[in-house]
Parts: sequence; C-alpha cells; structure tokens
Amino acid sequence: MVDENNILHAVSKGGPRTIEIMDDYIVFVKNMVENNRFVFLPIYQKPLRWTKKTRDYTATQLAKVYKAMAIISDSPMGEI
Repeated sequence: MVDENNILHAVSKGGPRTIEIMDDYIVFVKNMVENNRFVFLPIYQKPLRWTKKTRDYTATQLAKVYKAMAIISDSPMGEI
C-alpha cells in the first residue's frame, strides 16, 4: 500500500530469498508503483533466509526501485 506521503508499506511473509524470487518481487513492485521510485517501509515479522550473494544482488536492485528504505523488524533481520 502506498500512503498519502508516497511511502510504500508492506509486511513480509518471511521465508527463503533467492535471486530468482527477488527478481520476481522487483518486477511486481515496479508494476505496482508504475515504475516510480518510493520510500519503502517493510515490516519483517518472520525470519528471512538468504545467502550473502542474494543480499548483495538485492541491494543493487532495490536501489533502482526505492528512494529510501527503513526496516522495522523483531526478527534477526532487525539486528543487521
């Protein structure tokens, strides 16, 4: 959901993250926001499982989608 301040809110389902899953996710987000860049505020309630290679790749791709990102988490992801 995009709010009145153009902040995209989401709640993560957790689970594994692969480069393929993240590519699909990025296409989904780009279509949802019509290729505009937004501030992203995700809430991670469940642990994410991904490799360093996937994290590094995702970081480069998310920079193309989001202007800024802040993470709210009560999982190990929040400790990073």
